[in-house]
Order: sequence, then structure tokens, then C-alpha cells
Amino acid sequence: MSTFPSFRGRVARSTFGQAKVLVRLSPWRIHQMRWMCPSLIVLAVCQFVPLTTAVGQENTAEETADDSWAAVEDRTPLFRTEEEQGRAELFAELEDQSAEVLREAAEEFRERRLDVFSGSPADFSPYADMLRYPKTYRGRPIHVRGRVERDSPGEGAIVLTVSGASGRQAIVLLPENAAPPEPGQMLKLTGLFFKLVSSEADEPSRPGIIASEFEPLAVPPPSQVGVEPGLWANVRHRTLGIAPAERDLYYLLVERAGQADAENFQDAARMYLQQRRAADPRYKGTTEAEAPFRRFVDIFSNPEAYEGRAVELIGHVRKAISYPADTNEFGIETLYELWMYTDDSQQNPAVIVTSDLPEGFPMGDDLQRPVRIVGYFFKLYGYQARDTARIAPLIIAGPVVPLAEPADDAPTFWLSAGLIFIVTVAVVSVFLAQRSDRQARAKLRQTRQTDDSPQLDLPESE
Repeated sequence: MSTFPSFRGRVARSTFGQAKVLVRLSPWRIHQMRWMCPSLIVLAVCQFVPLTTAVGQENTAEETADDSWAAVEDRTPLFRTEEEQGRAELFAELEDQSAEVLREAAEEFRERRLDVFSGSPADFSPYADMLRYPKTYRGRPIHVRGRVERDSPGEGAIVLTVSGASGRQAIVLLPENAAPPEPGQMLKLTGLFFKLVSSEADEPSRPGIIASEFEPLAVPPPSQVGVEPGLWANVRHRTLGIAPAERDLYYLLVERAGQADAENFQDAARMYLQQRRAADPRYKGTTEAEAPFRRFVDIFSNPEAYEGRAVELIGHVRKAISYPADTNEFGIETLYELWMYTDDSQQNPAVIVTSDLPEGFPMGDDLQRPVRIVGYFFKLYGYQARDTARIAPLIIAGPVVPLAEPADDAPTFWLSAGLIFIVTVAVVSVFLAQRSDRQARAKLRQTRQTDDSPQLDLPESE
């Protein structure tokens, strides 16, 4: 027989995620368990202390490798004399690490941070986490992916400003003898976090990353995306939502649309529209002004022909929402979904997804905002309407361009109203004048018929 007393109760969840048991014990059971209390207390303390210590280390980040880190200060200019030793140690550490080991360490550290994150995994943002807990990230491996905005020589290093899909920037330091990428080049790298960089007091803080090398990324022109073999093998048209098998391509297009050159993107969309029109015999021998091309009908009828093709739409956004992106390799954190109606859509919406919405753009489901977008056609997207399931073209767009509101029709209205009033007054005036004239004539005739005045006998002329 076991020497431990038996008891019954219910299981609950403790503050730190540990299981605990809520029980109701009899006095005899309490007396029987007195000898166990000291042991239980010691056991609880031994479990609680390491747990709270780990959480504190991850969130308050009091970890420092050695005295060289003590001089590193966040939200300061990049090159401070006191921090030279720390920068040199990170460069030296990178020389001893292979790229594969560094990438694995970066993934492992990201998982650790995700484990202590209190919200939903979909809401986790490594960028925001770095800004909040820079000391935790000090010397840790970090993935960087984006477009080089500019480069400049530094003190024994090459300084790059790299902008991600969401517009957030990082400062990357490369060795002085490295071949720098050209501005506009897409790249990815894994480096070590150094500090938060702010050259001026009012300048936003940006992560400073020290790296030894980078991998250039080739981004095809927008007009060529649709012909890349095999990209749409897992995409299914007229299905609800985005399937797991479609997500990799989905976020790849979000990244490409956000980084595409706006002018080239628009040219590609207009060129493909001309190709589709020329291929349709119904429009042969006509101009766009004479017979506008029915783009919405063509997309619904031939979705495979539009896969990955650039499409330009001009219309009104009636609904706009935002939501956190799924975990993806591009660091995209927030997506915006717009429901847009165009002149040729016949009250059918197009669903627009973008990672870049203009500052101050209104959100809600009762809008009427004119915009222009250029994006990649992804699929015929199924969604649940109030009455039944419906489909709409899903366009993954670059930056949304607001358009001017239509000119106010008030002047035209008042001009028209004034003219109508003048004509009405004129007609009424003529009518009243004619009626008054008729009444006067009638009265005169009546007077002549009833005239009793004496008749004068005039002498006859001789």
C-alpha cells in the first residue's frame, strides 16, 4: 500500500501555466499530510525560482556577455568610441560561425522568444520585440530580408539601410572589405543584433545588425511572374479562404508587390491588358473608347490566364480591415484587406490584400474612398456572404494610391435650379399676364352690353 494519502479534487491552471489541484480535505487528511508540508514547500520554491528567473531574463534581458557590453547604449548613434570593442567582438564571432549554424541559431532564438510571448503567435513581431527588449537581443542571431535603400562607408565598416516589406528599416554593418550591394538590391542575411540606433533624439530607433555576408535575391519583373513554372500548382480557384498549401506563394507575392517599382508595375499591368484585349475577337477593330474591355468578366472567365499577372484597378473602397499576418519568412506582420468596386464590376467586389496602406486611411465597412491599385492576381477567392458562398478576384497589391474625391456637384445643382426657377417665373408671369388680359377684355365687352348712358342726337350736317 502506498504511504502517500489519497485525495480527490479538480485540476486548474496556475499563473505560470503549471497544473495545480484544488482539493477539499478532511481534518484527518490534514493531520496525515502535516509531515509532507515542508517537503512540498521546498519543492514548490525549487520549481518557482527557476521559472521566474527564466521569464525575467527573457523579458528584462539583463544578460551581458562581458564588460565590453556594458559600454553599449541603445538609442544612440551607431559609431560611438566606447562601443568599438563590442563591434569588433561581434565581427570576430561571425568569422567563426558558418552560415548554416547561424541560421539555425536564429530560428532557435526566435522560438524561445515566441515561447515567452504572452499573446497569440500570429501577433508576435520580432521587430517590435527587439525595440522593446534590446538587451535580450544583444549579440543574438537575427534574420534580415529586404531592399537596400542606401549604403555609405563607416568607421571600418560598410553601412546599409535595409527596408523590409512593411517599410520598417534596419541598419546593417558589413566588413569594410566586403563587396557592397547596389541600392535597390534585394537581399537576405543572418547577422548579430548589436544595438538600437538613433542618430538624433527625435529619430525613430532602428535595429543595428552586424553581418559578415549577404545573399542577393533576384526579383523578376512584374510581367514575368505569371510565367514562372510550377508556382500555381497548389492554388485552387473558387475555394474558401487561403489554404495552407497556398500560403508560401501568397506571402511571396505580398513581398514582391510591396517591393515592386510602381512605374514598372503599372506598365506591366497596362501592357497585359492590351494583350488580353487584342486576343479577344469581339474587340477587333475597335478602340477602348468605343468598346471598353470587360476586365472583370475576363478574369472570372479565364482566371488561369491572369495567375501572377499585374492588374490595375481604379474604383471605390467600401470596406477596409486589418489583421495580423501568419508566420512567414519575409517578416510581414500586418495585412490590410480592402473590398473594392469598379465601374465594370457590376456591383461585384474585388478583394485587395496589401501590406502597405497610406497613413490615415480610414478603416471600417461604410466607406466610399476612390483609390488606384496595381497588384498580382492570385485566385478567384471564395468568401461567405450573408446569403451564400460567393467568389471575387483576389489581388495582392503594392501601395494603395488614394485618388481625389469627385468634384462637388453643388455649383452645377444651384445653376440648374436657378435656370429652372427663372424659366418657371417667366412662364407663370406670361400665364398671369394673359389671364389678366382676358379678364380685362371680358369686362370691357360686358360694359359695352350694359351701357345706359344717354344717346346724343347730333345735328345732321348740311
